[in-house]
Amino acid sequence: MPSLVVGDQIAAGTGGINQALAEGRGWSDEDVLAYAKTIGDNHPMFAETLEEMDPAMVDAIQAIKLGGKNAKQLALQAKSHGNELFGWGKKNPAQYSNCLPSYDEAEKYALAVPLLPERSQASGGEETPAQDARHGQEEEEDCLSKAEQAVLLSQIYANRAMAHLMLKNYRSCQQDCTRALARLPSNVKAHYRLARACFALGQYPEAIKACMAGLDQCPPSRPPSRPEGAEGGEEGAEETGQNPSTTSPPSPPPSLPPSLPPALPGPPEDPNRVLLLALREQAVRRLKLWLNDQKKRAQAQAERRAGRRTALRAAWTMCQARRVRVGRPPWCEEAQGGGEARRRAEALPWEEAGAGGVQVGVWPLLLLYPEYATSDFVAAVEETGMVAQVLAEVLPEEEDGREGGAAGWDMRGDYTCSRLEVYFQAVRTGAGKGEVLPSEEAYVEAVEDMYGRIGVGGGDYAKEGGEEGGREGGEEEKWGPWEAYWVHVHVGCRLLDVLQHRDYLLPATCPTLHVFARNSPAHSAFLGEHGATMRGLLPAGKGVGAREVPGGLETKGR
Repeated sequence: MPSLVVGDQIAAGTGGINQALAEGRGWSDEDVLAYAKTIGDNHPMFAETLEEMDPAMVDAIQAIKLGGKNAKQLALQAKSHGNELFGWGKKNPAQYSNCLPSYDEAEKYALAVPLLPERSQASGGEETPAQDARHGQEEEEDCLSKAEQAVLLSQIYANRAMAHLMLKNYRSCQQDCTRALARLPSNVKAHYRLARACFALGQYPEAIKACMAGLDQCPPSRPPSRPEGAEGGEEGAEETGQNPSTTSPPSPPPSLPPSLPPALPGPPEDPNRVLLLALREQAVRRLKLWLNDQKKRAQAQAERRAGRRTALRAAWTMCQARRVRVGRPPWCEEAQGGGEARRRAEALPWEEAGAGGVQVGVWPLLLLYPEYATSDFVAAVEETGMVAQVLAEVLPEEEDGREGGAAGWDMRGDYTCSRLEVYFQAVRTGAGKGEVLPSEEAYVEAVEDMYGRIGVGGGDYAKEGGEEGGREGGEEEKWGPWEAYWVHVHVGCRLLDVLQHRDYLLPATCPTLHVFARNSPAHSAFLGEHGATMRGLLPAGKGVGAREVPGGLETKGR
């Protein structure tokens, strides 16, 4: 059977090896150990890095890997292969990315090409026969001069930039064009491709600058180089973008009569120059459109700011007529933060005609629920309405038959209007305590500062340099220390009663109230922390306005 035959062969082979070892024709254990000692740790089998290997061994392995080619040949081969792959991208744009690794290899090998030493200038550039022979030998080894290496690298970078341009990797294209021009500033193609990348990114001044730099390299009196986009020109396989210094005059048209000597035309316009001029004109047009658009945006921004400023002045006048103190203590920033900050900040109080033609103030109102770290924003609340009416609208009783019932965030179902307690934080002012904004201009400035910090109106209130408006470092100290205490509001009070409290400080534009579910854990903790200094605000009675009482209002049984 075949398996037996194979087994016999293996057994025979093993026996032959053992017989050879017994006759002394193989290596003994001592011989193997001695050979291993001669190898050392620098043998490729044991080395972990190139530094640990014998340099001669590294060179030998590298020579096998490179197939006997030197760095210059490999650089040219990789560049040519990249150009070939780029050509395939014209039929299938997805193939443009395939040429990038070849250009990367070409760059690596081009940087590794040995450079010819600088020619001696001691004798006017003349060299001895021995020096000339040595240089000839070095050239035979495919070295490059420093200038030749710069040209080769500039070609590689410009070609890779074109691939990035076709892939719409505009930032990478800009980087490679910059590298190409650092090696060879006269590379017209690199200037043009840089201009195209800048144009695609909307950087029109930079695109115009790149076009002008390219035009400096191909003045109108010079004959043309191969144009960008011509056969082989897109890849730039052997192109540096420089223009040749001479060209043959064109042959006379055959249609001219032989009796008339043909007029020799001037040098034809350089196609690369034509492309640069056309791109520059496009960039100039786009820049003009952009500047006009910016002008219109600035005008619209100024109109929006003027409209908001008019509304702010009206809000200030309204507050002064009602003796409402206006300020913005530090805690106001947290109260007005969150996802709806812009909408809340833009909501301002206004007046409208009420019953009998009397002007009634309408205010935005922010209800904070500290227990759940959430809030409700009510855009319009009449100042003559009771706080209880607002709560009934926002958190109605379940038996009212209205949609919603308990709020979705209310885990226990405690937040219904009949079970709520309302508070606001009062600020005592005086020498060094709190701050009431002293004037209309100070109020407008403070609110616009807030607009800048939270991005109201997009960039309408952004500072120069693209920074958002806001307080400078250390400006927080200007508010000074302030003394705050909490006031327990009876739900029968009007919103105007809260606003006209002697220590209520309106935070910029939007009144704020804190709401707790009665006797909830959060409410009990709040009372335990602030109950000792708390005051109460009762609604107006017969002939008596809203009044403050010491201590919080009794909550049990309410």
